[in-house]
Amino acid sequence: MSDTAVAVGAPVATRLRQAPRDLARGAALGLLNFGEAALAIATLVSLVLWFGLGMFPLFLLVTVLIRRIANTARELSGRWSGVPVAVPYRPRPSLERTEHGWYWSGKDYHKRRWFAAVSLRVRWIWGDPATWRDLAWLLADPVVGGALALFPVLLVLAGLAAVVLAAGQAAGVVGELAWLGGTEVPLQIAVGLACVAAGVAFAGPLLRLRGEWTSLLLKPGPRGKLNDRVQQLTRTRADALATQAAELRRIERDLHDGAQARLVAMRMKLAALSQFIDRDPSRAKELVTELRDSSSKALQELRDLVHGIHPPVLAERGLRDALRAFVLDLPLDATMDIELPGRFEPAVEAAVYFSVCEALANVVKHAETRDVTVRLRFADGLLSGAVVDEGRGGADLAAGSGLRGITQRLEAFDGSLSVVSRPGGPTRVSLEIPCALCSPKTSLS
Repeated sequence: MSDTAVAVGAPVATRLRQAPRDLARGAALGLLNFGEAALAIATLVSLVLWFGLGMFPLFLLVTVLIRRIANTARELSGRWSGVPVAVPYRPRPSLERTEHGWYWSGKDYHKRRWFAAVSLRVRWIWGDPATWRDLAWLLADPVVGGALALFPVLLVLAGLAAVVLAAGQAAGVVGELAWLGGTEVPLQIAVGLACVAAGVAFAGPLLRLRGEWTSLLLKPGPRGKLNDRVQQLTRTRADALATQAAELRRIERDLHDGAQARLVAMRMKLAALSQFIDRDPSRAKELVTELRDSSSKALQELRDLVHGIHPPVLAERGLRDALRAFVLDLPLDATMDIELPGRFEPAVEAAVYFSVCEALANVVKHAETRDVTVRLRFADGLLSGAVVDEGRGGADLAAGSGLRGITQRLEAFDGSLSVVSRPGGPTRVSLEIPCALCSPKTSLS
């Protein structure tokens, strides 16, 4: 068999294996469309009661059901159709209470809490553009989405029915049917098999097309994306400010407890030294030796402090050499796979450096292994990296304070962190930061 035949046969075999699953999913989505149609009728009735008689409670109940079924459609679009759809709803506002017992509903003050809560909820739902996109989707999806989901299923069922009836007619079990009359049995079977083949062929593409249709109507609009972006920037700014404040407190504490304390002690020894120079030269020599040791220790502490703020080797030679220097001090057999075409902004390099260092420190503390690989790449405006170890695994992004610190550090630059860690290993900590080169490669290694 030629290579071309094998290449063509592989997708066909894959599609045949996936066809029963896709047809079952299409049938399930078609049944969901019948529920959507009933809910659409209830929605129209609730709107008539609201605008005609001022009865809005039914609309609130129907909206809750619409959002649940729309979220189900979003989830199924990502899981079954391969088209993920983000949830676009605005966050629900909280009810504010004044010192004198009044409740603010977003438009007016109310004395009764339940009335203020209902008014706030109505305003929240009414003012959310996603509510009306959900309504438009609910009215259109039973027709468009139902056709896309059920068309392959109906083709297969019609084809199987035609084959069975034609075979029954040939055996004399079934009499001649009007819609099959005048057609030869072999031709009837061929048409039925063609319908089955068409249904199998269309099942996957139409399921994907249905996902695109769901995404078109239910994905966040431009305003929703802007709101999400504003919320993300607000959160990352608060995290960055909190991190900066904590770093300043750490520097102040290290200076106060370390170098500053040693300098104060050196000053006291210098005052004693002036008294012992003439009276006790041997004691003066001891104090000089102690002062030399204290000055060396103070200098080393200041160097360590500066290294924690921004390592000199990072500023002079870049990420690759700085990480190599850091790994040399760790009890690890590290493989450094770093290919960077140049230098980046100092803040970006510092964020990546400290993120990788924190990940390596976690390997030393928790992984129980010496084998680790550090990878860094830059392509298409994205600096990506990974720290992979063969340790015991079980790392959780939501549980570790160190990993949360890395996430906050990267989010300040619109970066992201992901962790894949199965029990028993391996563990992969991946990071990405969108950035740009600011100078060509200058590493001396």
